[in-house]
Amino acid sequence: MTNDSINSNSLIIDLDPGPIYQSYTVSYFFIGFAITIASSILNAFGINLQKLDLNRSKKDPSQKRRKDCLRPIWLIGLSLYILSQVLGSTLALQYMRSEYVAPLGSTSLIFNFIFARVLLGTQITLRDAFGTLVVILGVIGVIGFGNIRQAGIDQEANMSLSTLKTLWARPQWIFYLILLEIFTFLVIWIATIGFELITEKNEQDQRRSAEEEDDDDEIERVLRRGGGRSRSNLSSTNPLIKIFHPIFNIYQSSRSTLKSTIEHWSISKSDETSFKLDGLFWASGAGLLAGQTLVFAKSYVKLVTNGLSHDGRGQLIDLAHPLSILILTFLILTAIFQVWCLNRGLKVYDSTLIVPVLFAIYTASGFINSLIYLDELPIYRTWVLFMIWISIAILIFGVFLLSAKRSPSKSTPNTSYSNHESGQTHHQRSKDVMEHHPNESFITLSSIKSGPFKPKRVDGDDSNPFEEYEVKPQEEEEEEEEDDDDDDLPTQPHLSPYLKPDPRTQMP
Repeated sequence: MTNDSINSNSLIIDLDPGPIYQSYTVSYFFIGFAITIASSILNAFGINLQKLDLNRSKKDPSQKRRKDCLRPIWLIGLSLYILSQVLGSTLALQYMRSEYVAPLGSTSLIFNFIFARVLLGTQITLRDAFGTLVVILGVIGVIGFGNIRQAGIDQEANMSLSTLKTLWARPQWIFYLILLEIFTFLVIWIATIGFELITEKNEQDQRRSAEEEDDDDEIERVLRRGGGRSRSNLSSTNPLIKIFHPIFNIYQSSRSTLKSTIEHWSISKSDETSFKLDGLFWASGAGLLAGQTLVFAKSYVKLVTNGLSHDGRGQLIDLAHPLSILILTFLILTAIFQVWCLNRGLKVYDSTLIVPVLFAIYTASGFINSLIYLDELPIYRTWVLFMIWISIAILIFGVFLLSAKRSPSKSTPNTSYSNHESGQTHHQRSKDVMEHHPNESFITLSSIKSGPFKPKRVDGDDSNPFEEYEVKPQEEEEEEEEDDDDDDLPTQPHLSPYLKPDPRTQMP
């Protein structure tokens, strides 16, 4: 009996196959491919619905304009975009490697131009068609060369809580994550300051056109920019702010310096240039956050599926582990701020620029994040990595073709934050006024300096305060002077009947 039991035990040991490792199959790839295409359609449709609603809302008066969250069309577009991210970041990642999901997501550019043509009236050119083909070629290259891997265990397909503990224990990943978050913060920070300057400029233009700018408005604007006593009083009463007050001062000083630099740079630039640059920053921030969402979603989806599959690789209790909670926190934050950056970018510029740039950054950062996060550099040979980067460069070149500068008749930026739809500078606009009214003379800076007429100039206002005052020709002024020989007071310039005189410029 003893020998039989030993033989049976040894037989069981010999037949034990050991741990079973999973891998992605061809059928899994096609399932993931179909899910990604469906999510790309929802993504493009949702983004263009949001853009359509933003274009409609900017036609309403500012006092009647409702918030984004109160407009049904905008909510539908946002819901479709979130649904596309859920499909692309959960179901697709279950059947496909994360480095494939990002390039395939770039097919959303094709549907984006289709919906932009149907919903927004954006013209599709031969350059757009060629750029789309280049994007598809880059996607095929990334997928084809990315599938050339050396033999070994696929950590992504066999991800578990123990695997994640090992990955997060590497100092290389922690160091890279810190640098990535700092860089992402800087990009969004610059975009926020640019958006703030655009909004303030629009408010100044509205006040100037309505002639409602007075000293009270100036004080209120200064308070909104950080003036007044409220901050100092708050810092003296709140102990938490007392502790972080030096850091807060450094932040405010850095922010003020950066804002002044951007504002000084934008003085000589057209409105369209400022809009486009700020839109590029918002799209880049959204793309960087989307690349982070990709790896965090992959990790958490694996934890959930392992707990529900009951195959011995995990349990639902693993979701309560501190590392699982940390990954979920990163996932929620990156997803929320990604949607926020996208919405800000659509407010500033056209979707035909925002979406291509977003997916270009998303594809490149998503692939880099996956390589470092999953420690997959040893899996690829050097020449394979080189060809993958060439394919990504081709993909980005296609995105550049799709986002190249368009004529205003084809694609115009969202001017809801500016009254200058032509993208001209103040000097160009005043030049156009002179060309359209050649028979009328206008007060110049030199003539005003030589006389008593001197309008008040607001600090920080770079417009010409003299360009809107119209006077009569010199012959008519001489006739009026002959009629008023006994009057020693200087002649008051005759203003256009369509312009309201400024009380600060009236003579006593």
